[in-house]
Amino acid sequence: MVRFDCALMIEKRCRILSKEEVLIVIGNLDRGGAEVHLSHVMPELVKEGFNIKIFLLNSLGTLAPLVSAKGVTLIKPWAQGPCDPKAMRLLKLLWNSLHLFFYLLFRRPAIVHFFLPRNYLIGGLLSVLAATRVRLMSRRSMNYYLNKFPPVVRRFEYWLHTKMHGILGNSRKVIAQLQEEEGVPAQKTQLIYNGITLHRTRTVDVRADLAIPQESVLLVMVANLIPYKGHADLIAALAGMKLDQRWDLLLVGNDTSALQADLQEQAAAGQIVDRVHFLGSREDVADILSACDIGLLTSHEEGFSNAVLEGMGSGLAMVVTDVGGNAEAVLHEQTGLVVSPHAPDEIRDAVARLIADEGVRQSYGLAAQKRFEENFRLEACVQAYADFYSGLLKGTA
Repeated sequence: MVRFDCALMIEKRCRILSKEEVLIVIGNLDRGGAEVHLSHVMPELVKEGFNIKIFLLNSLGTLAPLVSAKGVTLIKPWAQGPCDPKAMRLLKLLWNSLHLFFYLLFRRPAIVHFFLPRNYLIGGLLSVLAATRVRLMSRRSMNYYLNKFPPVVRRFEYWLHTKMHGILGNSRKVIAQLQEEEGVPAQKTQLIYNGITLHRTRTVDVRADLAIPQESVLLVMVANLIPYKGHADLIAALAGMKLDQRWDLLLVGNDTSALQADLQEQAAAGQIVDRVHFLGSREDVADILSACDIGLLTSHEEGFSNAVLEGMGSGLAMVVTDVGGNAEAVLHEQTGLVVSPHAPDEIRDAVARLIADEGVRQSYGLAAQKRFEENFRLEACVQAYADFYSGLLKGTA
């Protein structure tokens, strides 16, 4: 009798999940932190029986075919191609926003979940006007981006918070800022850490590819070349480092801000240009990490970095700045070293210490890998989303 009742409950839950639509709203599925996160999590939720759809407000993006092939339905925007001049871009945005409004109004998804600020500002308002049943927003960084806009934008976003049924954060610092600075009630917030799976496809001989000596200690930082990622701080730190031990730095990431030339000039001025290797965007990041010794992230702001988790999962001792959730992932003096942002001297001391002490480096790396396995695997993240969505869907069914 108990088994029969359990079977009925499971069957009912599956019917609810397969019928009720969870609509994710994001600009595109190009390769970025939030987009990669969605490309990993949402296909797994489809396997769990959820009816997941992703509405793309701007364009498809490079990850779109992969996500679609894994069973996630993509709602393509009415207007997709690049638009110039500025007036045409505005017209495209208005047209696609109208598409989203009609979708919300007539398709009536059970849950609408917004990712990234612009999509939240636009889609959040449209979801209020369409009177959607459950509205969610995910904040994946600190709110410093609001400083770039007039105060009215901040006031509008804070007002939107009051219309959401839930606001998710990916670190305790993000959650604290939402509650303490933006006035979001604690019962409305939910912490879900990022989770990843490392995909290794081959053994990379980075030293041979780049003519790096075998005895060199390989440092690696995975981050697009954007000023707030702190590449200039890192190069300044390394330029002043005096060590007998050979080291080389691998920088993996797109030159999205046309920053590489300036960084190369800075490295040349610091007489380390032959030690700094720009690898650009790579599909084999996990393979590269497995060939390295020390992982770095010297950013000025973060939410909760997948790059840090990738480094930990690859068994690297980490040096990270104390921003966002970095210090929640990397435990100081246990799995790596946590330093202040905007502080090349602290970065230099931390990196030099790990280069000079192979025993500490290996000890931190093993502890980092263990912490990753216990806390930050994709399965745990997917389960957290599944539990959260299931609770909301059962409450509205």
